[in-house]
Amino acid sequence: MKARVRPGKFTHVVYRTRRFERMIEWYKTVFDAKVQHQNPVLAFLTYDDEHHRFAFANLSLLMPATSKR
Repeated sequence: MKARVRPGKFTHVVYRTRRFERMIEWYKTVFDAKVQHQNPVLAFLTYDDEHHRFAFANLSLLMPATSKR
């Protein structure tokens, strides 16, 4: 079994990313985090009894890249 890292003192952090699904999977794997809520734009994960420790905002939907002309 792989060792999991769970910080003893940590409140929360919000990431804005264009790698939304990859970030969620990485935090689930590394921190053994569970998804508390997820929709196409936002996701909230935790590894303990707090509602969330990590939040992710999907920039691909919030701020779509504009094409250059």
